[in-house]
Amino acid sequence: MADPAPTSDPRLAMLQELAEIGMELVRDLRDQTRIEPRPDAGLVYARIARAVRQTLALHARLEAEAKVETARHVRAQAAGKKSQVSHIVTDVIEADDEASDGETVDRLTHLYERLADADDCDFADKSVPEIVAQICHDLGVPFDPQRWEPAASPYLPREAAGGGPQAERSEEPAVEGASLTLRPHPVPS
Repeated sequence: MADPAPTSDPRLAMLQELAEIGMELVRDLRDQTRIEPRPDAGLVYARIARAVRQTLALHARLEAEAKVETARHVRAQAAGKKSQVSHIVTDVIEADDEASDGETVDRLTHLYERLADADDCDFADKSVPEIVAQICHDLGVPFDPQRWEPAASPYLPREAAGGGPQAERSEEPAVEGASLTLRPHPVPS
């Protein structure tokens, strides 16, 4: 039997080992019956084979459940990022003093259409600042990263949000990346 891929779930590793032990027992039974026939060989074989099949079925089920849980977690994190991006880009669009009202409405419409069409998993591989910069570029919205800074977010662990050990930990799930907020800078006259 080929070596299985390493797994972080000890239950899967134990089930794999159980299946391997069952196969060893079947092989030993086969070797024993070649030397000396056993009247109960068929019954013993059937019981071991059934145990191996059940072990493999349970292993497959747990593996499938783990994949579903991983996908759910990735989608939840991506949905959190998507929400952050929506709020941030909306703020950036509305903060653009040079845009006319019609331009602002068009950009907001394009933003919301883009976010509605985007799969949440499209947000999994990039950080929030990278996504914001790309969307602003695509929408033709001036985005000055110098005016924006990472800020605490209910979706970030306190370390990622720049908080120290005394910072409060949110009950919300952690989302990789960083959120941005507009820093009040005096506008040069």
